[in-house]
Amino acid sequence: MILKRKKLFQLGFSICIIISLICIYPSLVNASDGDITVVEISRVEISGILFDVDLDDNYAYVGEYSANRIHIIDITTPSNPIEVGNFSVNLPHYFEVSNNIAYIAAWTDGVQIFNVSNPADSFKISEYRPGTVGALTVQDNYLFVGSDQGFDIVDVSNPILPQNLSYFFTGGNHHDFFVANSLLYTLAWNWATETSWIRIINFSNPEHPTEVGSFDLGSVCYDIHVFGDYVYLASSYYGIKIVDFSIMEEPGFILSHDLVGEAFALEVKDNILYLGNGYSGLHVFDVSNLTTPVELVHMTTGGSAGELEIRDNLIYQTVNNVGLLVLRIDGLATTEEGYGFTIFSILFVFCLVGLRKRISSNKLSTTYRRKK
Repeated sequence: MILKRKKLFQLGFSICIIISLICIYPSLVNASDGDITVVEISRVEISGILFDVDLDDNYAYVGEYSANRIHIIDITTPSNPIEVGNFSVNLPHYFEVSNNIAYIAAWTDGVQIFNVSNPADSFKISEYRPGTVGALTVQDNYLFVGSDQGFDIVDVSNPILPQNLSYFFTGGNHHDFFVANSLLYTLAWNWATETSWIRIINFSNPEHPTEVGSFDLGSVCYDIHVFGDYVYLASSYYGIKIVDFSIMEEPGFILSHDLVGEAFALEVKDNILYLGNGYSGLHVFDVSNLTTPVELVHMTTGGSAGELEIRDNLIYQTVNNVGLLVLRIDGLATTEEGYGFTIFSILFVFCLVGLRKRISSNKLSTTYRRKK
């Protein structure tokens, strides 16, 4: 009886290992073995210079810099996006929308703050003017505002009455930001010297932010994205740069990957990097091996590809003098699928462990009876 139980356990364990490997595998890869394709499923035509795009709930917000206007587009059905409203704001550069409040970097007009809860009737509720503002980001109740030579941390728990909490000097006259793990990754650059650098700021005490890391990049970089311990940068005519911050005190370059075009904006999701590369169009890379990125897709966009946002398997890509393109990327295994299989396999292992304990318990009880 004991021998049969042992064989049963060995057989069950072998089956479990095979099933676990099969199930876990999808969570370890990003690209399928088939072709990766990007297909345009729709577009909203906007014939102007576009600087930014942001997604909030079922709406895409597109800044038309050349026309001093923000367009609000209903993307409930991505294959049929519909512009449902727009409003005027001076020189809209970068912006973010959070909880139906739009925070807009408007150059010499500072930060313009709008209520967009009714897309057909958006209205200004307040402003914040620290000087010329080219970039900002929002995290919880904090607004980070890139102004002359540094950035402000602003309390916007009440967006009608924004309150300055502190100012941090960076030495840059233009900025971009990314928030990860309670740290603010600040990309600062200087047009006169054509140089840029990263300053990493701990803002756990927003009234007294402290620097915990920095790195000089050399060439001008426009956009920053953080994924894990790595910082990814769109580096203008120098393509993509990747910096390792796994040891905060000793960061270092992993990669500087030159491309034809002007790397303007990027996003990274599940080891896939999406790059708006100016007139070269959209590039998609597998960066699971950081030292040797593999280009999966290169797609021309009919104009200069700039800022983009990723949601599920869709890319919302701004293109100057073209508009907002909604693109579907096919052939990538989703993280959610991988997690689902992995969770199933883990549960299976727990069940098997439980079976083993039960067998062991039965074995002990049988041995006990025999001794009696």
